Amino acid sequence: MTEPEVLDCPKCGKKGLVRCLHSEDDLFQCVYCDYSHDLTKAKDADGGTGTVFLAIASALLIALLLLG
Repeated sequence: MTEPEVLDCPKCGKKGLVRCLHSEDDLFQCVYCDYSHDLTKAKDADGGTGTVFLAIASALLIALLLLG
């Protein structure tokens, strides 16, 4: 059986940031200071900008190939 990885909390600095296994979201919480961070919200925010940039870059590449 593997040991769960415990991370440093960005708020209090102690090794107490653990993943909540019984949560529907990807939630991490500190056992010492109750700091919590939901990674599913961070994924949603980053995914939109990257997808738009990739679509524009792909369209420009295809246009250059067709015109060149």
